[in-house]
Amino acid sequence: MPDVKRIFLCKALTVFLCFFLAFNVQFGYGQPENQDDPFKTAWESYLGKQYGAAVQTLEDLLASLEEQEGVDTLKGEAFLLLGASYEKLGYSVSAVKFYCKAKEILGEGRSIPGLELRTLEYYTVSCVTPTGALVYVLIDQYDNGRTAYFAEDYLGARVILESLVSEIEYLEGWESFKGETYLIIGATYEKLNYRELAVKYYCKAKEILGEGRSIRGLDLRNLKWYKVKCVGVAAVAAAPKRRGGGFGRFLGTLLGLAVLGGVVWYLFFSPNAPLASKGSYSEVTVKVEVTYKGLNGKGDRLVHLNGVEKLNEPFAYAQDAAADSTCSDATQSENRGPWTYTATDKLTIKESWMNWDYYTRKMGANYKIICTEWKISIDSYKWEKGRDPGTPILQGLDQLNMDLSSDCQDVSDWIHNCINEAVITFSAPAEFGKKSDKVYTFTTYKVETKR
Repeated sequence: MPDVKRIFLCKALTVFLCFFLAFNVQFGYGQPENQDDPFKTAWESYLGKQYGAAVQTLEDLLASLEEQEGVDTLKGEAFLLLGASYEKLGYSVSAVKFYCKAKEILGEGRSIPGLELRTLEYYTVSCVTPTGALVYVLIDQYDNGRTAYFAEDYLGARVILESLVSEIEYLEGWESFKGETYLIIGATYEKLNYRELAVKYYCKAKEILGEGRSIRGLDLRNLKWYKVKCVGVAAVAAAPKRRGGGFGRFLGTLLGLAVLGGVVWYLFFSPNAPLASKGSYSEVTVKVEVTYKGLNGKGDRLVHLNGVEKLNEPFAYAQDAAADSTCSDATQSENRGPWTYTATDKLTIKESWMNWDYYTRKMGANYKIICTEWKISIDSYKWEKGRDPGTPILQGLDQLNMDLSSDCQDVSDWIHNCINEAVITFSAPAEFGKKSDKVYTFTTYKVETKR
């Protein structure tokens, strides 16, 4: 006779195991695994639709990985998530640039768990032109040409943009980029007084972008030839060739050599030469601020910047803390700074909490919490030996996260001395010469329990 109890127990165990495995599979593929902490932070920001925060975290991460070996997979996945974040922000050109860098490392069609490539509109754009040029290289070339135009170096802009136009003419799937390139080269030709060429490229830009649509910083009202109607413009030829005698040709040759020399100087030797290497930072000025909160704690706190004391004061937080208390529960908030400091190669922030005691001691469990929110902004910078590398990116902010087990020492059963030191370094942004108003924030809190 069959053992009914045993059969029932086996079936119940089988059902339980099925649910257990299904739950683990679903949970395991819900987020990227085995990633460094900054990547996880960026992924969480992306899932929370905080795309700007994701971009900042990923740019910082990629800058820190720039010189490292053996981290190609992490770089590729960071490029991919950065491209997706830029797409969500509406920056299609930057999105394609980083998608292409991701494909170069990871391969076409490879994603990270939880990121569906079919939902990314610009991921499918081709990364190689018919002539074999890499698309993200062309984006850098466009940025250099645009920078030269707004620096009023119209001859340098023309050299860069004419080369770019020849590459993108047969590029498919990226019409907006082509339209913006046509518009800026049309404006360049207008500044150089080539009416026919300016009108030609204005019309090509209008055909793609639509009438009246411009790019950031370019005011169409200041372009008199943009208003010219585009009927029959497609047949307009390049600027006519001039004929002259031998002496005229001689002068033309001298002028051509002078122009060529000027172009070479601009491209390689001028202060912002687009083909020169990145310069190195010789001086970076930052502003440092900190906001303090806390629960059930008292003592003294100090702050040193590169060994210079900026703060030395007592603190006291009378508000009680429970087992589930967090910084958001603290009602007392204190702002200190800003302190402006100029560093040559690094900034060391030393944070000290001395004689940290419980404000109130009671029978049973006691909790004390310290909360800090650091804010560091780039005020100015200088560089040498190369082209402007762009607004510096700060590395090492995660070191501000004080660890009770390694940074704090017991003075008694109730009192601790905690000292933490973070070394902040400066690196160039991934986008060559990128300018931005960088403001970095880092929030952390410490909890100590005494039973």
